[in-house]
Amino acid sequence: GSDTLAFGGETFQSVRLGAQVEETDRLRFEAEVAVDALSRLEGGGGFGLGDRSYSGELSIEADMVKAESRLRRMLAGRPLADLMPGLASAQWTGRGSLAEAEHEGRLSAKIGGLRLAAGAEALDAELEGSYRADSAELERIELRSAPLQISGSARWTGDELTALATGQVRGREVLALDVRLPLDPAKLAPADWFAQEETLSLALDVKALALDDVASLFLETPPVLGEASLDLAVSGTAAAPSLHADLLVEGIAVPREGEPFEAGRIGLELRAGDGRLSLGGDYRHPDVQPLALQLGLPFHPAEWATGQRVFAEETIEASAKMASSPLAFLAGQVPGIEAIDGEIALDAAVSGTLSAPEISGSGGLSVSRLRLESRLAPSLRDIELAARFGENRVVLERLFAVVAGGTVTGEGEGLFAPGEEPQLRLALRGEEVLVYRNPDVNVRTDLDLRLEGPLSRAALSGEIGLVNSRYFRNFDLLPVGLPTRRPASKLPTVQRSPQGGGAAFKDLDVGVEAAPFRDWPVDVRIHTKQPFLIRTNLLESDINADLRIGGTLGRPVPVGRVSIREGEMRLPFSRVDVETGRIDFDEGTGLNGALEFKASARADRYRIAIYLYDRILSPQYVLTSIPPLPPEDILTLVATGTVRSDLVGEDAGSLAAKKAAGLLLSNLKQKSNKVDGEPTILDLIEERTELELGRVNPETGQQTFGGNIRLWKQLFFVGNVDAGSDYRALLKYVFRFE
Repeated sequence: GSDTLAFGGETFQSVRLGAQVEETDRLRFEAEVAVDALSRLEGGGGFGLGDRSYSGELSIEADMVKAESRLRRMLAGRPLADLMPGLASAQWTGRGSLAEAEHEGRLSAKIGGLRLAAGAEALDAELEGSYRADSAELERIELRSAPLQISGSARWTGDELTALATGQVRGREVLALDVRLPLDPAKLAPADWFAQEETLSLALDVKALALDDVASLFLETPPVLGEASLDLAVSGTAAAPSLHADLLVEGIAVPREGEPFEAGRIGLELRAGDGRLSLGGDYRHPDVQPLALQLGLPFHPAEWATGQRVFAEETIEASAKMASSPLAFLAGQVPGIEAIDGEIALDAAVSGTLSAPEISGSGGLSVSRLRLESRLAPSLRDIELAARFGENRVVLERLFAVVAGGTVTGEGEGLFAPGEEPQLRLALRGEEVLVYRNPDVNVRTDLDLRLEGPLSRAALSGEIGLVNSRYFRNFDLLPVGLPTRRPASKLPTVQRSPQGGGAAFKDLDVGVEAAPFRDWPVDVRIHTKQPFLIRTNLLESDINADLRIGGTLGRPVPVGRVSIREGEMRLPFSRVDVETGRIDFDEGTGLNGALEFKASARADRYRIAIYLYDRILSPQYVLTSIPPLPPEDILTLVATGTVRSDLVGEDAGSLAAKKAAGLLLSNLKQKSNKVDGEPTILDLIEERTELELGRVNPETGQQTFGGNIRLWKQLFFVGNVDAGSDYRALLKYVFRFE
């Protein structure tokens, strides 16, 4: 025995194993393993050394539900814990003789809270039965879950197995099963079993069983909704069985947010016997023509099982046909589609063998108009798709679509030779195709892409050229009408990023991980046929790019450069002249390219040089100025027009108010004069005006608001007003001596 045995950091309550000789030729065994008072195994038995007789009993209790369960703590976080029911118990008693091959006993078991998958409905089960050497019986079989309860019994009499079961959902009977099969332990080999002349029968009747009630036992969220009815009957003998089955699935729907997507109904009829199997049926939706399905092939289960015939070499005849049907019903049913006008048709057939099927026929799709719910999505119209099937090929004869004024065309084929890997050959071309749009960005491309090779490593090549693309936005630097209360702001600063980057940088892992696409080689050039235009009230410039994407879809590697043309950035209190701006990519940088940006700026009386370098995700900087300032002050100067010491000095309020007033005047000017418009009177006033807010009048001690407007080279209009509404205005003529 042991009181110190531990597992997973938990100690067993007790472990006891014992054996003794009760009589001269008889042994007695006892065992007890107690995890705690809730989970334990107890058993005992005896064995006669002379007559080889035995007897025994075994009891098991397990609790994974209660918080104080030690077994629960032992298995926490282990894969085995997911397979364990919440509660389980089992009892067995038996006796017999190994010498005489005589056995008898009873078995009972209960489990509760068993989940076949994470998030699935819990399942409870109970079994009670007995056995002898030549027979066995399960008098009680119970399976219970929240939606479904099944009860039944089974009996084996030595050469025949019989079983009965019924199922209910919320008090309504939905399932009935009656099985009678020959089952002689001496005839379990396929050749012997299928040679039997004993009759067999199986009848399964399912009535309007909800698919989600069954799926909830295996899945957290059912992939499809509906009600299934099945009438299955098997009769005849093992050597020559006959099979009839009728399946009807109605109210098929796909779950989604809001109302589920109604998908129609499916009806199938299966008949098998006298060496032939046939399957027929159709799929129906109230808004489309029926899709008719037919299948036929030889039926020789005994010969398949014994190897006299090879199932994969049986001939097959199948077809799928649907007359031209409208697609308007997809609007409101498929998420994202607001309106669609078009038709679809299919006429396909399959012949040959199961291992080497030959597909023939044709299919077509025509969409005159497709409008998506998102107003940012491009409009689609005049979509045409025509394909034909034959000689193990699917040939895309024509693909055409108009995408927001641009056109897309395509063609290609897929070869599906028996026993070989599928081969693909596709080509896609486009002119001025809108690939992205929002209120600020508009991206169009010309494209010429090719996909060719085996499915496991099909090579993607070609080019994508940006045309007629731009970024346009006016930034309101001082929005009017917003709440005046703001959280305390912080002075701008620059924090240096840690070193890092390169092709393995996780933040830029944009590869496709799904197989087989991740292994597809890539050789695509992405470049600007026309510069990408940046048109804002802060910056006007052009971006040019010429990149070649290599590697694979799983690990793309860009090689090339993205650069920005020289231009001027107009900030509220400074002007920044962009001299050099580019990002270089190669095998060493991966998608985390090498950055180089040079610019010069002038703010107040300072001349500033700006230099950014290193990688995109870890940029380094050098900021210098004449007269010299710390980098943090330089950034503050460019952003606010003054240095940090002025912003926190005694006259900070007056200075801040002055800057805000200047910014307001600039903002009003932009409202009346668009980016590319003619200068207005506000432009002239802004150039000639200086404002002073919050300055203290040394004579009165009151804060004043004032300023001057230069009317001529030496003539100024000067005025101010204080908190007591006293004001002063005058003309000032300034003499300057040089």
